[in-house]
Amino acid sequence: MRSSKRNQVLLTGTLVLLSFFSISKSFGENEITILDVKKTLAMSDKEVTYRDYYLSHGNKAGLRLGMILIVKRKVPLYDSFRNRNAGTLNVPVARIKIIQVESDLAVARFFSELNRKYLPLLEDNFIMVGDFVELRSATTEEQLNTRNDSEKGEESQKELPIIVQENSTAISSSATPEKKEGEIKLNPNHGKDKIKEQIKEQVKEQVREQTNGQAEEQKSEAVKKPAISGDIQT
Repeated sequence: MRSSKRNQVLLTGTLVLLSFFSISKSFGENEITILDVKKTLAMSDKEVTYRDYYLSHGNKAGLRLGMILIVKRKVPLYDSFRNRNAGTLNVPVARIKIIQVESDLAVARFFSELNRKYLPLLEDNFIMVGDFVELRSATTEEQLNTRNDSEKGEESQKELPIIVQENSTAISSSATPEKKEGEIKLNPNHGKDKIKEQIKEQVKEQVREQTNGQAEEQKSEAVKKPAISGDIQT
């Protein structure tokens, strides 16, 4: 009687374990993971290196040639305060581009890194075996370039008022220049030839002003001389 109950308990436990492994296996089969990593070695600084990643799924899972995907990594977290497992965090790693697709396998090549300014940090910031991809992150190179251009446009529009303000202050300060004596003012926007002409014109103007000043001084001295001689005669 006891042996039959013991056998029944063992049979129940075995069935539970088998069902658990079958569920986990079916869940893992639906996940597109990195099976292998291969890369070329650069023999010189000018040589381009390639990094290829072999995926566990292909056309049947929805992968297509030229598709760009985000690779993620499962990072287990531990709650040291409560001394328990806190769960798993899916952290983005980098982007890959599909270069070959078959029915059950695919090959992707490294496309670009991700800006970690708003992403969690990784101990190993490169794609590894065991990382996975999600089809909902799929995009094309054209869509990605369009998105990057729009983001750059938004950033430039945000910076535009500051630039205009700086230019306006520069223009207002240069509108009333304080010219010192003998100083030559040049416009940096002009070419070399125009700058040379500008220098010649300003030098001529300075010489003309000096000549006129000397002539006026001579006239004033000539007017004063007869008065002095008349005083001596008297």
